[in-house]
Amino acid sequence: MRLIDADELKMNMFAYAPPEMIWDHGDVDHKINEMPTIDAVPVVRCKDCKHFMEFEKPLGKWQGLCHYYNAHSVMKNDFCSRGKQK
Repeated sequence: MRLIDADELKMNMFAYAPPEMIWDHGDVDHKINEMPTIDAVPVVRCKDCKHFMEFEKPLGKWQGLCHYYNAHSVMKNDFCSRGKQK
């Protein structure tokens, strides 16, 4: 998988082309392949991680525990690059 900047692709393809121009499959494929990749890493949200355990604290507040880092007070929407999908 290769992540690209779709906004840059749109600007690149449509900014300088006449409005009536119709792109064929080859043009679009070529432009997509020309786009630089963005710097990104996959992450897993804590709620979807096999190392996450949710528990209820007093007063009904839900929190989590990360068994990988032995961390307390982890929230469901937190994430890290070392998470493993359930």
